[in-house]
Amino acid sequence: MCGFAWSIRENVAEMFARGLNASHGDGVVLLTTDAPAEAIIAEPNDHSIYLQEYEYTVDNSKLTEIRVMKSYPRTNN
Repeated sequence: MCGFAWSIRENVAEMFARGLNASHGDGVVLLTTDAPAEAIIAEPNDHSIYLQEYEYTVDNSKLTEIRVMKSYPRTNN
């Protein structure tokens, strides 16, 4: 399983990277990018804001640079 979820809050991204997402595959990497406006498909909805996740949906093909910030080994959850 592989996927992307983008948040403007690093602590939220780390929470997901260290949690359930780290129990799949070989582990997880925490990525960062500067998404141009044309890459943003959807901004955080009311539920995402309520949960303080601030999750964005982006078109990854429109991102010019994605950098690895940290990596987390697989957990045994």
